[in-house]
Amino acid sequence: TKTLSYPNKIESTELITLLIELIKPIVKDIYFIDTDDVCQRLIESPSIFEIRLATLLDLNNIEIIMKRLRFSNDDVYNVASIRQYGHKIINEQLSWKGNNGKYYSRKLLHDIGYKNAIYAVEYAILLAHKQDSDLMTNLLLLRNHVYKSGQDDSAYTLSGLNVNGNDLLELGYRGRQIGYTLNYLLDIVMQDMIPNSKKELINYIKNNCSKEEDYG
Repeated sequence: TKTLSYPNKIESTELITLLIELIKPIVKDIYFIDTDDVCQRLIESPSIFEIRLATLLDLNNIEIIMKRLRFSNDDVYNVASIRQYGHKIINEQLSWKGNNGKYYSRKLLHDIGYKNAIYAVEYAILLAHKQDSDLMTNLLLLRNHVYKSGQDDSAYTLSGLNVNGNDLLELGYRGRQIGYTLNYLLDIVMQDMIPNSKKELINYIKNNCSKEEDYG
């Protein structure tokens, strides 16, 4: 972990080169094209061990390799999320470019949390390095959306929504329909279709939601 987050990128890369050579016999399924290529990408990456591990390891083997190296379950989850969502961001460009960036950033925050969302975008920027400038520009805008939404918004998780299960019980909702309705409300709040205000949400439920309808 200390080597992977070493702040001096040149010295860190030399250490990582050595580290790769040392663990090759133990971890034969480590993912890399060649040591020089990996180290070049690591030079360009932030000095954050989760991002560097996402660069080094293949998604299919992250859990096996990191557990062999005695990383915690939280670390395994974080690195896997960063790598998975970093590639997903690149593959779903049409979903978040332009006016969709704010909603997409909130979905990222909802799915993997603030820190992992930031790191996933940083990893996507690393993947997109030297590609077309339009993609890089849009990734930087997406990163700003994630920063801003993470700092300013309360509603990208159910706990931040200004209605809860008790409110729905009072309105006559029962069982799984409570969860379906809360998730539906969270989604439309994230899309800015309705303010995250208890009064507005209660009125919306009364006028637009059906106890019989599955919003999930």
